[in-house]
Amino acid sequence: MRRLLGLAVALLLPLLAMPARADETCIGCHASRSEARLRAPVAAWTSDVHGTSAITCSGCHGGDPDEPSVRAHDAGRGFRGVPDALGVMQLCGRCHDGSQPEVRAVLDDFREGHHGRALANGRAAATCTDCHLAHGIRRATDDGARTSHVAAVSVCASCHADAERMRASGLATDQTRRWEASVHGEYVALGAASCVDCHDAHQARTGAAAVACGDCHEVERAAFDRGPHAAQYTRLGFLDCVECHGNHEVRIPDRAMLDGASAVCARCHGPGQEAMARVTRIAGHAAEIDAARASLGTEDPRRLAVLAALHALDAEALERALAEVPTSTSTSTSTSTSTSTSTSTLAVATLAALAVLMVLAAWRRRR
Repeated sequence: MRRLLGLAVALLLPLLAMPARADETCIGCHASRSEARLRAPVAAWTSDVHGTSAITCSGCHGGDPDEPSVRAHDAGRGFRGVPDALGVMQLCGRCHDGSQPEVRAVLDDFREGHHGRALANGRAAATCTDCHLAHGIRRATDDGARTSHVAAVSVCASCHADAERMRASGLATDQTRRWEASVHGEYVALGAASCVDCHDAHQARTGAAAVACGDCHEVERAAFDRGPHAAQYTRLGFLDCVECHGNHEVRIPDRAMLDGASAVCARCHGPGQEAMARVTRIAGHAAEIDAARASLGTEDPRRLAVLAALHALDAEALERALAEVPTSTSTSTSTSTSTSTSTSTLAVATLAALAVLMVLAAWRRRR
């Protein structure tokens, strides 16, 4: 009996000495290091999307997760350490290539995009960890995620606003500044477009491919396609919405956009042309258009009809749509009444003050 018990203990001891789970040795060793740079990955990984999904250290870094010594880092045991930028793309792509249904497939988009093509050709460009980090990765919908709708702007700007980093590509570095001053930058926290909405986070689209205005502005996009510009813009290679509204510096449209010396229409059309006469007619309704935008809800059919006619440059349809928008007579009457009441109150107060002054003056004369 004793011999059997001794044999059982001899067999169980090695099992008890093994890690409770794969990579326990990596975590335990790195968490106890005195250097912050060696401890930090464990702290960040523990609560990130990989740590909470059982994606372990060796899944990315290789090596032997069961070896409690530095030999876990031996190249002969598959340790790859920190890959270069192209290697990061290939490493992440092992899971994000569509082979696993529960994992978002983005490898093909990234490889075909500007960043992926640059890396494949040996040029410096952003790779997965530049945006998502290597440890501490969050889903874009999570609070505090670097790749969230709003925060992504700062991530893009970390490269695209850096003149030194952009020198080799020749790209401008003022896009973020111009976007921040735009209507999109002003209202991004309410859902207005940020970098990734137009350029796509993984494809990094540019040029015509980045003109994604219709993804949000469906009514305006459909109206433009019905209007006089769509076919001509295609023939000339113009970028649709961007030609009039700009790309990063999109402003809230006003009458000056259509009429006057700085009108965008004047870039192509001159005085006396039928097109300019039509635009001038439309511009004459600028105040009514603004009132319709301000007073009607974003999904109100009357508001949508005004915007559709405006982007189709259909003056007759615009005037019919504006005729359906209720006037602000009651508001004007209310404002007028309020103003009259305020004026009357002020007049009474003034007369009362004069009466007091007259009484005081009479009292002083009697003294």
